[in-house]
Amino acid sequence: MKYFPLLLFVGLAVIGPGRVWADPGLEVRVPQAGRGSVLDWVVLDDSQLLLQTRDRQWYRVRLFMPSWGLASAQSLGFVTGPDGDLAAGGQLLIGAQRYPVVSVTAAEAPARKPRPGAVQ
Repeated sequence: MKYFPLLLFVGLAVIGPGRVWADPGLEVRVPQAGRGSVLDWVVLDDSQLLLQTRDRQWYRVRLFMPSWGLASAQSLGFVTGPDGDLAAGGQLLIGAQRYPVVSVTAAEAPARKPRPGAVQ
């Protein structure tokens, strides 16, 4: 057990500061979602969306129930804990309706759509 701090230090040095190394299936938190860190979102279906934060990380958010207005939402709100992080148990605000968040996991960036008229 006396080598644990050394192993932790070496592990952090290898990973580097500011990087999120999370298994896509593990529950994570969206840091500071309630304080403006979300830059973009992509709707996957009526109960799932991808959020991108300021540090260019993507997160998959699954809702408890479908939101029929999610695809046409112009803005999103987040009900978070006191630390401002969005996690399972938080809520997503679409208009005046609150939707409970079931899970938040790390995700890959969505595939980019080709621009209209671009040569492929």
